[in-house]
Amino acid sequence: MQVTPNSLFSNLVRYSFSCYVSARVLTSITFLAETHLQLPNEPNHPLITEELDFSRNYVGDRGLVPIIKVLELCPMLKVLRLKNNGLRNKSIEALCTSLKQNPGSLCRLDLSHNYISTGAGKQLEALLKENTTVREINLEATKIEPEIRIRIMDTLAKR
Repeated sequence: MQVTPNSLFSNLVRYSFSCYVSARVLTSITFLAETHLQLPNEPNHPLITEELDFSRNYVGDRGLVPIIKVLELCPMLKVLRLKNNGLRNKSIEALCTSLKQNPGSLCRLDLSHNYISTGAGKQLEALLKENTTVREINLEATKIEPEIRIRIMDTLAKR
């Protein structure tokens, strides 16, 4: 059986989704990122994954770092779900920085039920100024001020 980057990626993503214990999730995501960072980065081998769902895995700020590395290898990614992962402002800043540098084709971002507040909201506003592919951001059950949420939603509504 020949292992291709896409089949390896699919199998590792399925494995990471099946892990519900925080430590095991972090380990599997780190392995996933490290494995793919060693693959040749050739234009004819893009990872065609369109959706990643890490919801309710509590990856935390440290666990988001390898996920961001994987995102850089997924130019076709359209949906990223990070709901209820214990993310804080600092991790959202890192995510926004990555999405500014590697805009790709991400359309939907779910950050709901995380511990993010005004600082993350400002980072998301700045992201939307530079990355025009994002069309939807779920910020339900966060501590981002209503004024910033409204500005983010207004920007998205104009797209």
